Amino acid sequence: MTHNNPYEIKTGEHYIPSMNALNRIYSQHPDFKPATKLIYELLFDYWNPKYGYAFPTMRQLERDSGLGYSTVEQQIRTLIKLNLIEKERSAKHGNNVYYVKKPVNSLEQLYEKFPDIRDKSEERLQKIKDDEVAEKERRNENQTSNQNNQDDPNDFDPSWF
Repeated sequence: MTHNNPYEIKTGEHYIPSMNALNRIYSQHPDFKPATKLIYELLFDYWNPKYGYAFPTMRQLERDSGLGYSTVEQQIRTLIKLNLIEKERSAKHGNNVYYVKKPVNSLEQLYEKFPDIRDKSEERLQKIKDDEVAEKERRNENQTSNQNNQDDPNDFDPSWF
């Protein structure tokens, strides 16, 4: 099975690309947590262009992420479920190898892959939109109220002092 890296990386470079798809799209999936993103980014960071996969140990991921062993395991299961990585056991070395996959590019593609999350995600996004509208209306009402309640400098009442 041939697995090419989904991103252009030159040998010797050490960085990860911007993960806007993870930040803005996969965050709509209820199983995707900040720890999931962290493990994905670490696996990408460990990706070896010579072999076409990453092969950190669980202890390396645990140490680098600051997460516990069982949390790292759970995030790897989540990444597999979300089709962001494939995991295989190396017959030669006995360790896990991880093939990092490119995330989808749009919310619609995420919904196509995971149709069961569409309703809840759209409901959540609509609530945010409704809250934004209500917040804007409150702000406009406060501005109008403040403008109407401004003291007229000609209405000075010395008895207040």
